[in-house]
Amino acid sequence: MSNDDGSSQQNSRAIEELLAGTKTGILHISWYASWLFDRSKRGISRALGIDDVGNNKRNYRGNLDNTNMIDSTSEVLQVVGVGYGRTGTYSLGLALNQLGLPTLHTQHLYETPEILDMWTEQVFNPAIEKHEISMGKPDFDVIASHGYRATVDLPMALYFEQIYERYPEDCKFILTTRDTSEEWFNSFRLLATSISHTTNMAGHLVSYMYQLASYWRWLLATVDQNSDILSVPIGMPLPPLDKRRAIESYEEHNRRVRELIPVDRLLEYNVKQGWQPLCDFLEVENCPIKRPFPKTNSALSIKAQTVTAMVAYFTILICITVPIANYAFEKVTGQKLMSWIKTKVKSYKQYSIRKKKR
Repeated sequence: MSNDDGSSQQNSRAIEELLAGTKTGILHISWYASWLFDRSKRGISRALGIDDVGNNKRNYRGNLDNTNMIDSTSEVLQVVGVGYGRTGTYSLGLALNQLGLPTLHTQHLYETPEILDMWTEQVFNPAIEKHEISMGKPDFDVIASHGYRATVDLPMALYFEQIYERYPEDCKFILTTRDTSEEWFNSFRLLATSISHTTNMAGHLVSYMYQLASYWRWLLATVDQNSDILSVPIGMPLPPLDKRRAIESYEEHNRRVRELIPVDRLLEYNVKQGWQPLCDFLEVENCPIKRPFPKTNSALSIKAQTVTAMVAYFTILICITVPIANYAFEKVTGQKLMSWIKTKVKSYKQYSIRKKKR
């Protein structure tokens, strides 16, 4: 292959990753817009004395592939990804969905408020309030009650011991890993910097963003074994991860998983291996080996996702706050806000011209 061909493929891949990250960022913000609309509708309904419509509880079934359906009629968790974040957990989650298992990845945790509330109230907030790293008592049945039959990513990965005790016969475990610990740390640090700063910025403005900011405080404190992170106020930047402590945490976690989970219940897996090991482990008869294995959430994709979500978020926020501010200003002053601003700008220009002539 010529250098030109290699460069062309790299550029093509980079464009794909940028587009994938942008698409994911737009999906996140479209959910936020939907959430905001729903909250506003409910507020108006309550003010008018109208009964709320329906039950908000989400029973997730996702885009499941019936051709390769794993029997997911069981009412308990069947597969839990116990690898740290940035080890291919998002790709694994997409693959499990395609194999017929409704899968919850933490990146979409906010889409099911009852589950996010459970984590916040039973794990994140107690640790933050006490300024102590603690694991709390999460209720795994809340996750299963919403139709999920698999989970991937942190925080669930940290609870492999409790999950193994809770589902001693039913659950299988997948430990995703990177080629090296150094590779994992560099990727996780990028995610922590991008996402935690984003949630911090918006934490004071939106309740679920405050919850996500609390999650990142708790998670980074746990991974970095640094309880000082729990004391950082929302809106303030978090300290950088300590490389040595974070890598020790990652490697010790993997060691303990291998030690506790029996080999017949555990798949140690790198997403580069594709479909076959996954299908063999989950006993999928019609393994889709000819279908491209989902590969997403690269470092470049994460950057694009974060920028897109923040730009769209503040755009929506401006579209909401400006009309409200204009309405309030007009009620108080009798003037339209934009007309008042134009008048002030015009007066300032005239003042500047007169000042130059002196």
